[in-house]
This record gives sequence, structure tokens and C-alpha cells, in this order.
Amino acid sequence: MSPSQTTAANDLWKFLEQHRGKVSVDDLLKEWILNTGNPLERRSRFTTWLSNGPGSHHYDMMSEQFPSESVAPFMAKLGAVENGQSVLDPTCGTGLLLSLAADELGATQLHGIDINAEAIELARLLSPESAEIFLGDSLIGEFPLKDSYDCIVSETPLGLNLKSPYTLPNGNRKTRDFGEALLTWSAEKLSPNGRATFLLTPACLGSRRDKLWRSMESLGAYPRALIHVPSGHLKETISAESYIVVVDRTPRDQVFTAQFGRDQALQKEILNNFKAHCSGKRPAQGRLVNLKDYRGFNALDAGEQLEKLAPSAGLKPVCMSELVTDHAMISDSRDKSEDSTNELYLALNGKCHAALQPEGLQGSVSKTRKVVRLVLDPELGDARFVVGSLNDEIGRLFLDTVSSPSSYIQNIPLNQLLEGTFYLPPREIQTKVLEAVSRSTALRAELDEIESTLRSQPSGVDKQLELLRKVNHEDTLEAWLETLPFPLASILWRWRASSGQAREKNEILLHFFEALAEFWATIYLSAAKADEVFWTAHAADLDSKLEKANFAFDRATFGLWKCIVEFFSKKFRMMREQDPERCAAMFGTGRRDVLEMLMDRRLLTVLQSANSARNSHAHGGVSANRDIDMAHEQLCDLVQTCRSIMGTTWERYELVQPLKCSFSNGLFNYTARRLVGTRTPFVSIERKTISAMEDGFLHLIDRDEERFMKLLPFVRVMPSPRTEANACYFYNQRSDQQQKFVSYHFEADSEIEDFFADTEAAILSLRPRPTLED
Repeated sequence: MSPSQTTAANDLWKFLEQHRGKVSVDDLLKEWILNTGNPLERRSRFTTWLSNGPGSHHYDMMSEQFPSESVAPFMAKLGAVENGQSVLDPTCGTGLLLSLAADELGATQLHGIDINAEAIELARLLSPESAEIFLGDSLIGEFPLKDSYDCIVSETPLGLNLKSPYTLPNGNRKTRDFGEALLTWSAEKLSPNGRATFLLTPACLGSRRDKLWRSMESLGAYPRALIHVPSGHLKETISAESYIVVVDRTPRDQVFTAQFGRDQALQKEILNNFKAHCSGKRPAQGRLVNLKDYRGFNALDAGEQLEKLAPSAGLKPVCMSELVTDHAMISDSRDKSEDSTNELYLALNGKCHAALQPEGLQGSVSKTRKVVRLVLDPELGDARFVVGSLNDEIGRLFLDTVSSPSSYIQNIPLNQLLEGTFYLPPREIQTKVLEAVSRSTALRAELDEIESTLRSQPSGVDKQLELLRKVNHEDTLEAWLETLPFPLASILWRWRASSGQAREKNEILLHFFEALAEFWATIYLSAAKADEVFWTAHAADLDSKLEKANFAFDRATFGLWKCIVEFFSKKFRMMREQDPERCAAMFGTGRRDVLEMLMDRRLLTVLQSANSARNSHAHGGVSANRDIDMAHEQLCDLVQTCRSIMGTTWERYELVQPLKCSFSNGLFNYTARRLVGTRTPFVSIERKTISAMEDGFLHLIDRDEERFMKLLPFVRVMPSPRTEANACYFYNQRSDQQQKFVSYHFEADSEIEDFFADTEAAILSLRPRPTLED
């Protein structure tokens, strides 16, 4: 938050504390707004309430009329037409969007309609004095409206169905979809140069879209833009994605599309491209598309990613209609063909997953679960390889390209699947890959067999050790360290290079696992904070969990960080399962392998085991050498588990620190330090991003995408105050407006105690906002 926003929020929190438990949320909101007589100040207070007060996570009356404070200003800018004088909002609710649109136009005639009397009361307080606000239902009520308006805006209640079908103005069709009905109702009221800007569900791009746009065309109204709003940008109660639909009187061959984001630079780029009706450098900044071929922004973006990634992976395009020689829908797992040669099964809705047998699909096969059997041309693809590919990164992108827009679950029409373009390596490469996978499986089986034999026949340990040496990869440990983020790699290198006894090495490894817990917790907290709706929904529960366990950010312990990882791990896995796009936005990457690593259940087991070992070490007194050696073996096993979890994934999700930046062609061009491996000085790299990174902060950036995640400043890579050598420091505790950071690898200057404004602000931001409960 900016200083002015922070001041406003603090004033609100003081007001709430003074009235805690005395009156209802709604009465408090009115009192807070009425404390000033200026409509602009009232509106400012209302947006502060939405962003920082009970309005950000609690809805009592007017729940559907509370607008999105981030999307509404952007919609107002989209709706601004030159020389516009009149604005209409047929679902004005509290009047925020109506007022914002009027400001953008400088309009003098403002009309709003809403069916909620209490929302209308607020709208009259927030809107300019010239505004006329009417109570009633836009579609059936009689109101003293103008014949036409220069700007019509509406954040329609998403997914609302009418009780009775609404006859569209041209009389050709009826609909129960409130958004569709209101859009066509508004089209009749557009002035010749007018523009309508509505927030609608993806249904406007679904099966009914041709009829919808034909109805609009008969009224002389045409789509100009369809801007995707990912889930998480609206109210907490609305988790589905939506589209900002812009309509005017000008027919066009192509429609503008983009993806909304809170970053102001991105919004500015979208608005510039929208006005110029041209494409941007990246899909999120804008693309011109043919409406009849447009399957939604996610399909468009996935297609461009495929075209970029496939050549670098040595993959060639193949039309699914050529790859698939036969297909059939099945409704029961017993519906298998007699000849199962080179075929696979693919679920077309819900969890769109592929398997060689219907029993292998995630979820049951039923009449409501659409599953198709695909027989493949053996000259083009091996079903075993194609199944793995469909369930991997490339396959997930492909399935996105052939999916229909949906508010909730993925749905793939069979005809779109067969019309799609898949990517495969040459047939002989597929065979070699399958052979390599088979050898890898055999190797894992061999290791499992050795471990089983060691447990059941310990007397044969020498023979099993000899077998292990043949498959031992200890010599590659150092190579693995060079792929890790510097904060982790530096500590493990100290352990690896140590010539000390097991006790000393144990100390280093325990420090590593404590650092690992803090690093992972920082990632989780940063991702949660990147989505304000998600954070607001869970902040109070996190605070309660920490308080119950007697943890606090003023004294950061291993237990605190472990508790944070425990709290968020399941929530993020659920988020990834239910809303993968929103999850990808939070972490700044859509890569499947990266997200799987970050949310791997085994990590929590590692941290729990390491924390137990640390507690035993701290409270166990003097241990025998045998116990120390045993503890060292256990900690080494945990390191190997970390290696199994991480692999080389960090090479694709890099820890960077921005240095220099220039802006051109809608992209930020960065020179950054790549904080990876054990060695310093760090290598400088060039990266392009779609939004701005923040100076002085560490960021995790997807090497193959232009997005990133800013990390909260609990981990710092900076010159040591005394030696000026690069070192990593982890936040440890806070007292008297100073923060203490410790280094687990740099003994020459292992502690720093100073005031870090960014860390102080981060700690304060993690406190839950006040509620109205006693």
C-alpha cells in the first residue's frame, strides 16, 4: 500500500476498534462514509472499506452489489468515449462503477438502477449530486431514462438466471441468462458513438455465443473487446473467471482480447492497445482475434506457449484428426474394445486426464463424465508415449487450446479435440524415450529391492553395498547444488566442504533445514499475498493457528516457518486442483513441474522430521558418537529426499535480483543477478517481464514465461557489512524497531541487526485486519 492508503487503512481500523460489537456492518459502513460530506472523499472511504475493512472479506446486505475495487476503475477507462456526456449503469449497486465512469467521461448526466434499496442508499451518497438513482428491475421496470447513452457500464451479478425467460429486443430468442438479457437490453440504448462495458461469465463465449452476437448485430451493436479477468480479482465469494465485454456501434473483422491484471503498467499497455485496436507484445497485453474462432483467452495463451515451447523440445505439429484413426465415447469403465492395440482413454470434462485403460483415469467413468477412446496411428504415435505427453506440460497446454471457456470446470468438445494440433517427437524418438523410461523404472525397482533385502537380510550388507555402488550417484551431488537457489546451495556447500566431525556437520544440516523452512514459507506467504482475496480469506485463520501454537513473527523459529508451510500446503494444492490459472498467477508460473515441486507433500514430512531432529539435538544433552552418527545419516537421507523433490526444477524457476531495467514494446527488459548455485560473484542475465519487478527485492521468475513472483523480504542476499562479500541472510527476530538477520553459511559476519523498512512493513502486513466480532 502507498503511504496515503496506509493512513486511510489505519484510520478505518481505529474506527472499527472504537465500534467493535456495537452496531451492524451495514450501519458502520454508512457511518464511516457519512463522516465526510464530500462525495469524492466518501467514495475514497468506501474503496478503503472494500480494500482493508470488513468489506474485503465480509458481506452482509448488498452482498452482490459490492463492486470489485480493482476491476471497476479499469472498466471505467475502457468505457470512456470522447465527448461523452451521459452514463447509465443498469445494475449500479453502490454506484462506484457509475461514478468512476462519469469521472472518466466528465459526464453530466448520470443514471443508475438497482433492485436493492439499501445499495441505492449508498449509491446516492457516493455518486455526484447530478446523478439520478432509481429503485427497480432494469429489465421490466419503467424509468425516466434517456433514449440513448454514450456510456453504459455494468458489473452484472455473475451466473444469475432469471425466473422467467426474457425475450430479446429483436423478438427472435428468449434467454434466462441475466447478463445476456441486460447486454441486449442496453444495446438498444447506445448512442451512435456510445460504448457498453459489461462484466460477464465465459458463457458469452460458449455454445450460445453465436445466437447472442447475432441478436446484438440485429440491434446494430458489435463486440469490440473481450478481456479476460482471471479468478481471484473479484469478491471472495466469486472464485470463477469472467470477461469484460466491450460493445459499440462499429462492425469489425477482429475483436480485441487481453488479460486483466492489477499491475498498472500492464493495464496501461492494454488500454493503449485497445484504443489503437492492435496487438501487444504478449497475449496478456492484447491480441486481435476472429470471434468465431476464439475459444477464450486461456486457449489463446496456451496456443502461443505451445508454438514457443514445442520447437525447443524437438516436437513437430500433428493434426489430431490424422493421429487418431478411430474414436468412441464410453460411459462405463467396462466399455473397452476387444483389440486394445495402441489406444488410450481421455476424460473430456472435469479432470481431463489420459490413461491406457479407463480404470487408470482420475475419477470414475459415468454418463456425466465424458470419456473418449482414441485409437492412434502407430506410424505417428505410440499410445504409451502420448498418454504421458497428454498428462505432462505440453499436453496440458494442448488440452487448454481445445477447451471451451468455462467458469468452473474444464470441458473439451470432441470435435474441437479432433480439430486441434498436437505436438510429438518423431516416432523413433518416442521409442527411445519409452526405453529410457523403462530403464529408469527398472533402476528404481532395483533400488527398492536392495533396500528391502537390507532390511530383511542385514547380514548381506556388503553384497548390497557393492550393488549400490554401481548405481550410486553421489558424485553428482555437487552438480545438483549448482542448480539450487543460492540461499540453499550456499549452506549445503558448507556442509559438503566441511572437514569437521559428524556433530559439526549435523549443526550445518540443521541450519540448512531451518533455512529451507523459512525459504519455503516465504514463497508460500508471498504467493498468498499476491492474491489479496485469497490472503484476506485466510489471514485470520493463519494468525489463530500461529497464536495457538505460541508462534509470532517477532521471533521467527523453525517451528513458525514449518507451521506456515503446514497451513498453506493443502490450500495451495486445492487451489491448483480447482483453479490452476489463479494458482499459476499467484506463483508467477504455470509450469507443472515447478508447482508440483513447490507443493510436494514430502517436503512437509522433511521439515517435520528435521524439526524433530533439531529439538532432540537442542534438548537431548550430550549424545554418544553412535547417536550423532545415526542422526547424521538421518539428516543425509532428508537431503536426498530434498534432491528427489527438487531435481533440477530450480533451473527453470530462477531466483533473481533485478539490477537495471528499460521499457520498450510493452515489456520490461531487465539485467538481473541470477542467484543460483554456490559460487559468487553471481552471473548477470537478461530477462523480459510483462510487469515491473521491484528494486531491492528477490524474485522468482519462470525462465520460459514473462511473469514472476516477488518474495517478501525475509531472505536477503546482500554484501556483508564488514567484508562486503555476497552472503545470504535469513530473518530471525524483531525488537525495538530493529530486525535481526542471520547467515548460516557466512561465518565472517553471521549476524546483522538493523532497521529494514521493507521487512518491518512485510511483518505488519501479515497481521489480520480487524473484524467486527467481540
